[in-house]
Amino acid sequence: PVNCGEKTSALVYEYILTMRTAMLFPDSRNNVGSITRQALLYIDSRYMEDITAETLAGLSGVSVQHFCRVFKAETSMRPLEYIAKRRISQAKSLLLNTDSDIGDIGKQVGYEDRNYFSIVFKKLEGVSPREYRRSRGTGL
Repeated sequence: PVNCGEKTSALVYEYILTMRTAMLFPDSRNNVGSITRQALLYIDSRYMEDITAETLAGLSGVSVQHFCRVFKAETSMRPLEYIAKRRISQAKSLLLNTDSDIGDIGKQVGYEDRNYFSIVFKKLEGVSPREYRRSRGTGL
């Protein structure tokens, strides 16, 4: 099939992200790693919901400032940046593996506004969602 390579690529990318998280935080007894691990698990399971830094900090009972500082030190990203990358990663998979409307895909990954979804996608990927879909040969 035309899209076999793209589907495989999306699956491999998701696997790499999962393995990266597992390798970064192998010891749950480390409180600092535990703070970030809890947040990553929460984000990965609820990325399509409205997630705030306050919610993530509350998971570990630390201040928002402390949480953001620890999260960035351990992931090299701010929490909201990680959420955006997680959402766009899922959107890329949906763009390649479904014929869903781009606005619907945006909603599925947590962006209610189609234009904002397109702006975030283009900022992170360098192309619009439509261009991404076309360049990967799906033509959907």
